[in-house]
Amino acid sequence: YYKPLIFFAIFLSFVFYCAFSINNALSWDGWSTGDWLINFSSGFVRRGILGEIIIQTSSLLGSKINYLTSAIQILCYFVFCSTLVRIILPKRITFWYFFWFTYPASIAFFIFDPAAVGRKEVLLFAFFSYWIVHLETTQSNSILKKVSLGTISIFLTLSHELFLFFSGYFVFAAYLSNCKNACQI
Repeated sequence: YYKPLIFFAIFLSFVFYCAFSINNALSWDGWSTGDWLINFSSGFVRRGILGEIIIQTSSLLGSKINYLTSAIQILCYFVFCSTLVRIILPKRITFWYFFWFTYPASIAFFIFDPAAVGRKEVLLFAFFSYWIVHLETTQSNSILKKVSLGTISIFLTLSHELFLFFSGYFVFAAYLSNCKNACQI
């Protein structure tokens, strides 16, 4: 009976994230919108590639840049939540798993701290959760998939330097995935 509660917590977290992100877009919150719009207009800067893409896309579509930014944030959080559900679905959930998962510093973080909504770390959360699902479900590693994931990794590093610092977690997760029963940790 813990699994439905966790799924409800994920759903509730997603609803709150959407509401806070839309509210930030409507009020032109400088922190949650501005960080995503850092760009290369004054030359090369760290975190600039995503802002450049958002600005160009907004111009091309004729949409308001704050709404497009909110939509991208919500899409990234949706990817995170949906892959999280896919990871949890086959697992046996114990009380302690449930406790730590629903702890305020975990999935409930966005419910308790609306100021955290819109931070670029959601890119890292979404890609890492996708990476875990990829490791669990991939039977063959095609060269196209490896190049695609590598390209996304470079793009994310140019969007948020935190990705570079956490890349060791991706390598460690791949190591654990390859080991399964053969390795002793």
